[in-house]
Amino acid sequence: MYFGCPSCVCYSFAQEPGNKIYRFVDWNLRPNASFTSIGEQLVDGTYTVNSLQAKEWFQRWKLGKTGFPWIDALMRQLRQEGWIHHLGRHVVAFFLTRGGCYVHWGRGAEVFGEWLVDHETAFNVGNWMWLSCTAFSVCFRRKTDVEGAFAKHFAPELEKFGQKYIYKPWKAPIADQKRWGCVTKGDGSVQEESGMKVCSTPMLDIMGGGRCV
Repeated sequence: MYFGCPSCVCYSFAQEPGNKIYRFVDWNLRPNASFTSIGEQLVDGTYTVNSLQAKEWFQRWKLGKTGFPWIDALMRQLRQEGWIHHLGRHVVAFFLTRGGCYVHWGRGAEVFGEWLVDHETAFNVGNWMWLSCTAFSVCFRRKTDVEGAFAKHFAPELEKFGQKYIYKPWKAPIADQKRWGCVTKGDGSVQEESGMKVCSTPMLDIMGGGRCV
């Protein structure tokens, strides 16, 4: 399917401008495009910073410092190993786009293009366009990894957190956080403080409205 679509929209399949199959959404950090000598619009690798908060959220997402352990573990694995599971790719794409950051899918596609060892352009941008227009869900990690082994492997600061709090470390009583040697605090720029490891607090409030987190 993704190999077939570019045949009808040509180069525009990999971008928003000129893409006939694209449904417009007013994302943050939209890509800029320039006109060529023959009147085609091509993205030029820059983007409009319409929200400083969205820019910060994108950087924290990219570096695995969102404060949501499963998201952070996935992004750190991607950076370290150049690969994450197919469902993991879905989750981090949901999170960056419709999950609350509302960052343009092109920003995420660029990160995947840079870090994935199995990157292929049509498949990458096709999935990002699809996933950015679907509902947000990261619940299935509780079914597949109840103890949080994956999160602890790539976010080792949480290695002593129990099942009850591994996916919501900020909800653990501060006394337990200190006992486990890691406190939730800040934006991820500090990794250790006063002999304690530091886990960033969630950068988004997605706990209300019955949404699944």
